[in-house]
Amino acid sequence: MDKEETKAVDEAFELSQEVAYRAIGKAIVIIGFLSYTSFLAMDWYLYPDSFRELAIARLSASAVLFSSIFLIDILQGKMLYRAGLVVALAPALSTVCMTYFVGGATSPYYAGIVLVFIFSATALPWHYIYNVISISISVAAYVFVSYVYEQTHTTPPD
Repeated sequence: MDKEETKAVDEAFELSQEVAYRAIGKAIVIIGFLSYTSFLAMDWYLYPDSFRELAIARLSASAVLFSSIFLIDILQGKMLYRAGLVVALAPALSTVCMTYFVGGATSPYYAGIVLVFIFSATALPWHYIYNVISISISVAAYVFVSYVYEQTHTTPPD
């Protein structure tokens, strides 16, 4: 195989790899959208008094996930990965917000944040640095929200 044929094969491979990554990304986002939105039923059953706030947080993240289905075909290069970071952060950060509404650090929603970490770390075909960034931002937000909850919902000693 000469140099020109090798270059053509390399370009074809890169193109087919990009098409595969986009298809995988779309499938992952659709699965994430459907599963994340379906947990509204659990929110309603477990926390009927906080359902409105939980639904707003969950549906906001679901809207980001849904819109990203269409952006996957439009964005190119690093912009696609940056958008992927936003898509990974949307459910994590909305789950962090939900922890505030149902008990702060003692809320069972921390498990949801961990599920988002596992899902994005194992399913998204991107460089590990994006996982490090998304997990770091999510953990910092969780610690901050837990701190704010404790400061606003505890009574000072007399």
